[in-house]
Amino acid sequence: MTESSPKAGSSTWWPLLGVGGVLLIVTWGGYALADVTEAAPMTIAPGVEIQLAEGWELSSSTEDPPGAVLVAGSGYLYVAVVESQQFGLELLSSYVEGPLGEGATSFAVSPPTELPPWGESVSAVRASYTGRWEGLWFPIEGEVTVVSYQGLSVLYDGWADQGQYDIVRNDIDAMMTAAAVP
Repeated sequence: MTESSPKAGSSTWWPLLGVGGVLLIVTWGGYALADVTEAAPMTIAPGVEIQLAEGWELSSSTEDPPGAVLVAGSGYLYVAVVESQQFGLELLSSYVEGPLGEGATSFAVSPPTELPPWGESVSAVRASYTGRWEGLWFPIEGEVTVVSYQGLSVLYDGWADQGQYDIVRNDIDAMMTAAAVP
């Protein structure tokens, strides 16, 4: 009677090693290629850049204040760089009572909350809102966040059709926290 077990170093290990290699490439290969396919950051104002999340693109630009409107599906993000004496809560209130509230037929805003510090000399406040605006078919919901640095504030207004904002919230937060500001 002869033994039918494979000898050490025989070719029966090659299929197992091949499958293991394919699994490694599929699992970790995307991370190696991610930096190659990543888009360059978008300049919002001199020295202020934002890295777009996957699927987001420029819809329009603004000059006063310098900014941009970004879009992905039903989600929008308005980013504006504001150099003024208004910071944090004061700037947020001014935006909510001014440009955001204009054209609203019904409008509700949560009390502003301070966000945890984002770094040295950086503060952030946020308020949520919901409402209807003239010319829009559906009510929208969103959040306004003002991040204040030394002498500069960046205002982020992210919104989507009511019930859809949760889908884009993580992308918007990721773009805000990764923004490069002097």
